[in-house]
Amino acid sequence: MKLTFTPFDGSPITLPSEASKQDSVSPDGWICQCGRGTVHGGGKYIDPNAAHDTYAARAICTNCGQHVGILRAKVSTLFGIDEDKRIARSYVKIY
Repeated sequence: MKLTFTPFDGSPITLPSEASKQDSVSPDGWICQCGRGTVHGGGKYIDPNAAHDTYAARAICTNCGQHVGILRAKVSTLFGIDEDKRIARSYVKIY
């Protein structure tokens, strides 16, 4: 899984893989206008601008609560996130 944070006022910042197991993350070199640099995700959705293999969420500052950018998680998938879910729920088993 590849994790990135894209602030509204800058370019994407790659996050360490262990960030996927944390409630919040401090992107390297980024500070919110309130002076803190920690964000958490809110409102997960499939990124419409990606190739059906990326989840996205609003990045929210843990201190002031402002929506400061987008958190993205690119996952490994065979057919795309939606199609993988449909196949996993079907009676057909893939070995």
